[in-house]
Amino acid sequence: MHICYFCKYETIQNTNFIYHITKKNKCSYLIRNIEISNKDDYDKYVELHKKEPDNEIWGTEKSEKERFKCKYCNKIFKRNHHLKRHLDTCQRKKLIEMMNSISGNVSDNVLDNSDIVSDILSSNIA
Repeated sequence: MHICYFCKYETIQNTNFIYHITKKNKCSYLIRNIEISNKDDYDKYVELHKKEPDNEIWGTEKSEKERFKCKYCNKIFKRNHHLKRHLDTCQRKKLIEMMNSISGNVSDNVLDNSDIVSDILSSNIA
């Protein structure tokens, strides 16, 4: 049985495993930018990762810039439509909109006071 160290892919056939580790679109973000042309290269990188997991050659997960972030509560979503769905129920957004309608301030001014909004929300939830 062949098991990929990076993604836990399992196969019985050696050819399938070699195809898996040498394909262009890698299985894990850790080896996304590393060229692996044979099983010896793969084994070398597995040993290196075991010895030095913090080495800078390893890729990183998508940064927050690549993801979608709620400007009201700073929750991060992988897809834009998940963020849009969240905005329908975001409690901080509702609170800010309510404060804006009462005070007549622009939402950016209220967003600058996000600490106040956090305090209000936490006291309402607790």
